[in-house]
Amino acid sequence: MILTSDRYPKEISGVEERLKSRFGWGLTVAIEPPELETRVAILMKKLTKLRSICLTTLLSSLLRKFVPTFANWKAH
Repeated sequence: MILTSDRYPKEISGVEERLKSRFGWGLTVAIEPPELETRVAILMKKLTKLRSICLTTLLSSLLRKFVPTFANWKAH
């Protein structure tokens, strides 16, 4: 069983003492927020993926509306 909470088992209110005790027997790990560099990296990865999705959608829409055939394209 995995229990997640923002406090340790003994600090959880509204739970029977016997359950708090049993939860306390298991592995308890405090997880801290990631460092700034890690948060920036996560956000950049999400933005890169989102930008790619939005760009693909935008290009598809533009091509469907304004460039129905390859005959209209000019080589540069």
